[in-house]
Amino acid sequence: MSRRTLFVTTALPYANGPFHLGHIMEYIQADIWVRFQRMQGHAVHFVCADDTHGAAIMLRAEAEGVSPEQLIGSVSESHRRDYQRFHVSFDNWYTTHSTESVELSQGIYRSLKAAGLIYAKPIEQFFDPVKNMFLPDRYIKGECPKCGTQDQYGDVCENCGSTYAPTELKNPYSVLTGAKPELRRSEHIFFRLSDPKVVAFLREWTSVTPLQP
Repeated sequence: MSRRTLFVTTALPYANGPFHLGHIMEYIQADIWVRFQRMQGHAVHFVCADDTHGAAIMLRAEAEGVSPEQLIGSVSESHRRDYQRFHVSFDNWYTTHSTESVELSQGIYRSLKAAGLIYAKPIEQFFDPVKNMFLPDRYIKGECPKCGTQDQYGDVCENCGSTYAPTELKNPYSVLTGAKPELRRSEHIFFRLSDPKVVAFLREWTSVTPLQP
């Protein structure tokens, strides 16, 4: 058997609170597979990190009266403690709130922009007139446009599983203030997924690269 070098990771958890059962189950399952591969003589790099750039983090920090950075730090400590208690053998547990992440993200963005694959266009988005800020989908709640369930977030209904745009919610309100949000235009950055160069690259990559079915 030839010796392989494997890079293994799992879904990155939001740094807005402690692990739930689903997190631990995934990490244990991945750890079992990693240990088996190592027993077979393969070199395995098993890594994960806290996802520190989600709207849920800002909401939780505001509710607790701390800064997002303070929340990220305390949650990271609890995550490390919990996976170690289950003897999960991560080689490295890191964070997306890091110098390396910033440099890599900016480098990718600049390269794509130089290649003409980044463009800006205005879109309509909900705005909280009390908080004076635009609202991501997790900052908006209302009635599901499909089943009518109340207090659903602006992207998915937890009752019927439907996905939708925040503007489709019935009787929307701001999670932050309870105010009725206003539709305002704002400029956003997009990636040209339909560019011929991108389409050709993806077709070639998916045809020659072994993909998990």
